[in-house]
Amino acid sequence: MNAGSACLRQIVDFILPYRCAICGSVADGDGRMSYISRRYLEIFGRKSDIHICGKCLAAIEPYAPSDRWHLCLSNPFAGDKIPGQVLYIAMPYKGIVTRMIPAVKFSGMKEIARLLGIVLSEMLRDEKISADIVIPVPLSSERAAQRGFNQAEEIARPVSDVLDLPLVTDCLIRTRNTGRQTETHDIIDRMENVRGAFEVADSWDITGLTVILTDDVATTGFTMHEAALALMEAGAGKVLCVAMAGNRRVKNADPF
Repeated sequence: MNAGSACLRQIVDFILPYRCAICGSVADGDGRMSYISRRYLEIFGRKSDIHICGKCLAAIEPYAPSDRWHLCLSNPFAGDKIPGQVLYIAMPYKGIVTRMIPAVKFSGMKEIARLLGIVLSEMLRDEKISADIVIPVPLSSERAAQRGFNQAEEIARPVSDVLDLPLVTDCLIRTRNTGRQTETHDIIDRMENVRGAFEVADSWDITGLTVILTDDVATTGFTMHEAALALMEAGAGKVLCVAMAGNRRVKNADPF
């Protein structure tokens, strides 16, 4: 870009500044996102088109390290085949995060999922998490066609890159198009909605492998629990469920 073009670009940016993808105000947070922007370019091969203001950036607050570890199920039940299944939650599902994740799911803003995935990947690296593969919780074929992407996969890509682990998207299969968990309020109905909804592809042998299983939000934990159960029954040695956000008030599991 020559000097004249650069000057014109600066004038346009001043007159028509970027707007925050979350709240719509002037996006003055780009300077604070330099590391994340650089990592985005390295991982995805292009610059992000998403801009976020400083106020929204400041509102993204991860859990303290000691508050990130939980049992997968918020309401454990007798007879659970994997009663000690661990869940790692990066940040509380409140405030600005309750606007960011719906924007990914329902407004097609997958780049927000990627940015959150970069934050998550750095947190997991700081935790010194080790595994063999990273698997995102799959969408049904119908939901994937509607959305055009899987937000859990977009979150998983930076985790795979930063932890230097293979990202596997054809191992775990969602066998049916379950209803949205957010539209099911009774806890028993939520459990039944996803019971047996996952299986491991015949082409994969995961015997003894340690798996990081990623998703965007964990509420009751039933979706990740059923996905983890399918992996364990197929021979996985360990599964660490990792959710970008969730609301748990009790720390009820030891670190992975």
